[in-house]
Amino acid sequence: MLLTMAALAVKPAPSGAQTLTPIAVGSSHGWTLDEGYLADAAGFLKANGLDAQISSAPNGGAMTAALIGGSLDVAVTNIGSIADAHAHGLPIALFAPSTLAVAGLSNTTLAVLRDSPIHTARDLVGKTIALSTLRDLQHAALLEWLAQNGGDVKATFYVEIAAANMVEALKVGRVDAVVLSEVYSAIARNDTRVLGRPYEALGRTIMVAGWAARRDWLAANPLTARKFVTAIEATARWATSHQTEMLPLMQSISGTDLDTLRQMGRLFLGQTIDAAQIQPTINASAKYGFLPRAFPAAEMIVNVA
Repeated sequence: MLLTMAALAVKPAPSGAQTLTPIAVGSSHGWTLDEGYLADAAGFLKANGLDAQISSAPNGGAMTAALIGGSLDVAVTNIGSIADAHAHGLPIALFAPSTLAVAGLSNTTLAVLRDSPIHTARDLVGKTIALSTLRDLQHAALLEWLAQNGGDVKATFYVEIAAANMVEALKVGRVDAVVLSEVYSAIARNDTRVLGRPYEALGRTIMVAGWAARRDWLAANPLTARKFVTAIEATARWATSHQTEMLPLMQSISGTDLDTLRQMGRLFLGQTIDAAQIQPTINASAKYGFLPRAFPAAEMIVNVA
């Protein structure tokens, strides 16, 4: 029933036989980087004439590497990875928006065990915080949150741990705090207490993920790129107004149970690229040495409309 409702939201395909254009798409099972799977499951890619072959990767860096290597045409990846590629002269460009973090509503959290004596950023001095990936967007946001809330960036320690293993690392005392993505923040809600929401240190609304492609691919495939952007815009519009209907699709994509998905709150998908939602990530990443330099966000954006 809900899949039928999703299909009704899709623009009707042209009458008659339609030849679909193949496109290799990188996405991930989860929440932040799963828009490709959502666009496919809801029918928006096919409705816009695309035959998408979707592959997943463990993190943004792996997505970017697949783009550069040519095994993917387009991929949704975190803004930090796209910025890092651009700053190092790699021919990767941002051409469509994806997931947004909105202040007060983001479920990416800095968390501690419920009975932890840590209650403030200052209490983290000398402590160890786990992140799923070091020197990326989340790490930059965490450091900025610590700096803004009385912590000591240089007197705190950071380790990389797979997201699925973070709560166990907390329980056995391997780390003192963890940065949990939306899914794991919801799963661990009974065992942990939220200390802060790091993305809010970067701005009220920031783009945490976007669609990237090689510049030469965008130049050589303008029609396919435009079809893809149209499909992504339609996905974002539909997801914004059909949050309840979207959840069974997300369950089929990620395997996460419906109760956990309901606890994760709203999924915010951007419909247009706003450089102001990207610049704080670039600035913070350069400030903490994750990028060799800061640069205007517009440098890494290509308009394919």
